[in-house]
Amino acid sequence: MEFIFVLNPEKLPILETKKAVDVLTRYRIPVAGVIVNRTIPDEFCRDNAFWSKRKTVERYYMDIIRSEFTGGILAVLPLLDEDVRGETLAIMV
Repeated sequence: MEFIFVLNPEKLPILETKKAVDVLTRYRIPVAGVIVNRTIPDEFCRDNAFWSKRKTVERYYMDIIRSEFTGGILAVLPLLDEDVRGETLAIMV
């Protein structure tokens, strides 16, 4: 069994996930990687100052995620207009 964490590209979720991964690693419990959920699609940012600014912040946190969570799965899922569940999730990952 291996754990895969799901987090949003924001400060607190990154800190919490890093702490959890560190604890599991200390006890030799395998972590397969992370899924970054609810990333802002580029098309939201065209001609929209709010989404463009949020995307800039998101890019900063994505850089941190890429540097902190190496050696495993790094899947990125976009922000969607409804919850992801069941077969939809399996197709996206």
